[in-house]
Amino acid sequence: MKIRELILLCVASVSAAQNLLRADLRTDQVPVQLLLQGALAAEFALQSRSSTRSPPIAESFVSKALAAGIDWREQGAVTPAKDQGALGYCGTFGRTAAAEGQFAIHAGQGLRNFSEEELVDCIGWDKDQFTYFAANGFMDSADYPYNGTGHNQDPPIPGRSCKYEKSKVIEGTEGGKYTKSLSVAHDDEAQLAAWIFKNGPVNTGIDASVFGLREKGCEATNSCFITKEMCANSTAGIDHSITLTGFGTDPVLGPYWIVKNSWSTAFANEGFIKVARGFSGQSGTDGCAHIACCGWVPCYGTCPV
Repeated sequence: MKIRELILLCVASVSAAQNLLRADLRTDQVPVQLLLQGALAAEFALQSRSSTRSPPIAESFVSKALAAGIDWREQGAVTPAKDQGALGYCGTFGRTAAAEGQFAIHAGQGLRNFSEEELVDCIGWDKDQFTYFAANGFMDSADYPYNGTGHNQDPPIPGRSCKYEKSKVIEGTEGGKYTKSLSVAHDDEAQLAAWIFKNGPVNTGIDASVFGLREKGCEATNSCFITKEMCANSTAGIDHSITLTGFGTDPVLGPYWIVKNSWSTAFANEGFIKVARGFSGQSGTDGCAHIACCGWVPCYGTCPV
């Protein structure tokens, strides 16, 4: 092995060691690599650096949206939950899910399963992925499957060269079809819900420790729900990236978000979990475990501004 490759592997190992590994959050005990405090916020800041802030939505429409609710899985805009494995690539999975949703809603070609591995190998897991995929597009995950091994490392990755093939790019994902990105309704759950109701799924962050508070065995009945009482136990910043795919109101437990996670379909409700909406605790206005902190979405075609 070349000296440069050894150095890269050592740097990646140090980076992984600095992140928090937890084996108690997934049902299958696969260790989850949560990012350092501030690291994920830096990822969102990078992706949002050139983003447009979403304008306020009229209160009359907000009220209508909150009363109705939406589940974009039922509208054919959400792929099944995927599995990031033991690597800290949650941001890549969250951004890809948001891009899949916008493509399914606006491209007129239906839902497609985009390749996260393409972004990891060809631009980097924590780099400006929007600029890359806006120009180059996405290959299908069947043609460029997720590897899930190694370390948190940006290209060039030893033994993992970029396998991008222009001829296999999903038609309509390349050449500037994704026009720009939006920062969506930061720290305002009502505005965020209304935006999702009208426009589709949104990538955001969360303090993943709350997922570990779900009722034991809830997977068996698809009843996993992070309640407001559980939300009150969140004391850390965001360390995990997720996708909000809808929201609604439970007759007993109250308003909730529908969260798409990237810990496989064995987690919670087939890979999704409901999280209390409208929680106002120590975090102020950004919801349960900071879930409304940093909404981000890539626009397909004309941005809804």
